[in-house]
Amino acid sequence: MRLIGLTICTLIFILGEVLGQNYVYVQTKGTSAPYDLLEASTTTIMEAPTDSGGILIDQMSGWNALPFSWMFYGVSVGGYYVSDNGYISFDSTASKALNDTPPTVAGPNNAIYAFWDEIDIKEGLYATDKIVSWTYGKSPNQVHVVQWHSVTATDTMVASTSSPTFIYAAIRIYECGDFDIIHPYGNSTGWTATVGCENFDGTMATVTIESPTQDYSSLANSSDPSNDVVYRFYYNTQPLNDLNVSSETGLGPIVSEGAHMLAGTIENWGADTVTSFDLSYTIDGSSPQTINVGPVSLLPNGGAILYTHDSLLSTPTAGLSHVIKVWASNINGNNDDLPCNDTLEKSIFVNTGNTATRNVLFEQFTGSWCGYCPDGDLEMEDIVTTYPNVIPVMIHAGEGIDSMKTQEGLDLAMDYDVDIYPRAMVDRVLFDGESRLPISRSSNAWMVNSGSRVNVGAPVIVLVNRSYDSGTREITATVIANFVDFASGDMRINLYVLEDHVIGDSAGYDQLNYYSSESQVAGGTAHPLYGSSDPILKYDHRYVLRAVPSGITGTANVISALAQPSSSFSQSYTYTLPAGYDQENITLVGFVSYHDSTNLNSNEILNASMPVVVGIHEALEPEIDVSEIFPNPMNTGGFLRLNVKDKTDISVVLYNIMGQKLRTIVDRELTTGSYQIAIDAAGLPSGIYYLNINSGKHRTTKKFVITK
Repeated sequence: MRLIGLTICTLIFILGEVLGQNYVYVQTKGTSAPYDLLEASTTTIMEAPTDSGGILIDQMSGWNALPFSWMFYGVSVGGYYVSDNGYISFDSTASKALNDTPPTVAGPNNAIYAFWDEIDIKEGLYATDKIVSWTYGKSPNQVHVVQWHSVTATDTMVASTSSPTFIYAAIRIYECGDFDIIHPYGNSTGWTATVGCENFDGTMATVTIESPTQDYSSLANSSDPSNDVVYRFYYNTQPLNDLNVSSETGLGPIVSEGAHMLAGTIENWGADTVTSFDLSYTIDGSSPQTINVGPVSLLPNGGAILYTHDSLLSTPTAGLSHVIKVWASNINGNNDDLPCNDTLEKSIFVNTGNTATRNVLFEQFTGSWCGYCPDGDLEMEDIVTTYPNVIPVMIHAGEGIDSMKTQEGLDLAMDYDVDIYPRAMVDRVLFDGESRLPISRSSNAWMVNSGSRVNVGAPVIVLVNRSYDSGTREITATVIANFVDFASGDMRINLYVLEDHVIGDSAGYDQLNYYSSESQVAGGTAHPLYGSSDPILKYDHRYVLRAVPSGITGTANVISALAQPSSSFSQSYTYTLPAGYDQENITLVGFVSYHDSTNLNSNEILNASMPVVVGIHEALEPEIDVSEIFPNPMNTGGFLRLNVKDKTDISVVLYNIMGQKLRTIVDRELTTGSYQIAIDAAGLPSGIYYLNINSGKHRTTKKFVITK
């Protein structure tokens, strides 16, 4: 068992000891995932009007149901109303702006005050004010969040500061009981409010010691979650012994067969320092594996340690999902006072560990209207040069003028809540230290994440077969997914149509450039774009997303929910190139991705094809006709039957199921006629293989099996 102490900065207040008050609170510092103040998958409860200067004043929302049963002041509540003025109420339908010091019969009663003061919900300079909600976690440890998002002070003395005044404030309601209030981010100066709670008739309340003039803490003047100010409220009394296994990081969502070590974080939310405890885990309800941990010094009120479990977990059957449960007990020799939050439950999928070469999809949100985006283009080119297996896709979106926008690009930007450009996604993976997709290019994150991803194996090979009729400008493409290992979930086939080297004469193609000596907004004299103009006329826009024939969520119900090794799935699409698109610069990129409409951070790409050129010389009538491979399966060898209609250069290349090139079988000119091309399989092991057949006007892939 290895333990690493984590430094915790904690400020403790325990109020409510006076007669009649039934909540106590503890002030701590810092939050961690899965809470994220910029959570993308939220429900909007209230939002500022979109018209210029739009504002909501003293509004109360409709009824919002809680996703679980919950007790407030010992009484069951099923939902809540939300006030624009920084609180929720479990029965009041009127919004009260002027805060005071609870308890008071005047109310608002039966309420939790996140930051109760006179607040405006209005169209902001940088972000639109709104109130949102979302839920994370699994029962019985779900957490429901209500958050005031970038809201604005009504008080002119506060709102008239040099920078626009805004705050974020959140209430987290725990299915296991109790709640907390978070002040995660804001730039308020002199903005004070009431923070706490009050019972149904205004006779009991617990508020922070500075209420009703509780400052919005200067600690929360950045979006760094380690600076979040948290007020954690307990009914009647804080538990003495309360350990929570908050994470398990030793196992990813997909693990290969073999032995694995469990690791993660344990937090102490009790009032006593923990010196010893038991740590246990089970898999699929098997007998618990338990070790005793100690001596340790796990501080109260959010103190944390990193753990590893001495007993290695041996994964069971490949091709199935399994449930891991990890929990702490026997705290200082005592029972846990709040056992409902002890256990972390995690699902893992086990595969064999077979992988194919990965091609990484790099999706960058950009715009010709975006002055910072040319620097993003330069970084993208560096990434592609460094890692040839990275496939760039430039998604033009945003509100400025841009002639390369598509509806699909706008929809992707909306789904991923892209509000700052440029931003990018690397295989749509949420890497450690990131809270949401897409990410900025700060700290060299684009390059680092791309380099990390290219070394990750893939369970599927993705190929694209296509033909093109230059007369009708119709593309016919088939995306093929050949699995080399087990994979599970809602997996979808996707197809992107890209155009490279897009150059136009109108303003919608001119690239705004903040790095120019003319604008001098960013970069300085050493920047490669310093000597260029602003805007850059006839800018060479690379890898522009033109169409998504599969739809942005991919084609469903093609790949089975459990893909087996050696299974193959395909989907065909047709797309007609608009007249203004240069057919010689059109490429196709196919990929397979997970789909989760409730959590866009879970839509990882399993693998992608390398770009396939459509080309001006492609035709629906190819010079060759590939009839069959026989015998199939074969043992020591077989034949490829091929009919050549017109004399042409032909190559036939053999690949294994991992996508590795084994040998070139044919690479020469063939005249008109029928051919049987020998396939030597004597030295090859049993498995699935592919022949890639290419001519000047035709490209196809044929699968065959070798059995020994």
